[in-house]
Amino acid sequence: MKAIAILSGMFLAACLVAVATSGQPAPAPQPQEQATSERHIHDLLVQRRDTLRQLLESLQVNYEAGAGQGAATLGDLVRAREELFKAELELAQTKAERLQIHQSRLESLRQVEAIVQARYMVRTMGGSADKLYAAQAARLAAEIDLAREQAAQ
Repeated sequence: MKAIAILSGMFLAACLVAVATSGQPAPAPQPQEQATSERHIHDLLVQRRDTLRQLLESLQVNYEAGAGQGAATLGDLVRAREELFKAELELAQTKAERLQIHQSRLESLRQVEAIVQARYMVRTMGGSADKLYAAQAARLAAEIDLAREQAAQ
């Protein structure tokens, strides 16, 4: 009976310690661990950016080839470009790099808009008004973001 009381007391004490320490923040990572973790994240970001570049190139070729079975859509192209844009911005370390990324995005979307506009003018390979408006809206968003980055200090 006395053993049960002792065990119960020890169990209660262990539970109280667990509850008391459960809200404690985890110890801060050591500088070397943090540097390794940051390097790993950076490497993953670079891999993601490179993969998105390959995806965009593939979609661009596919889209420019025209409509057909398995052809890339305007939406595919714009989404891939936007994902690449975000990935590049995550890696940018200076204002000059960010400006170059914004400019590159704008030029890419201008090219897409020109292709859609040409298709719209001849009414071929998916050249419809809604796609033209979508391309224009994406390009305008890129111009706005570039102007904001240029104005930012």
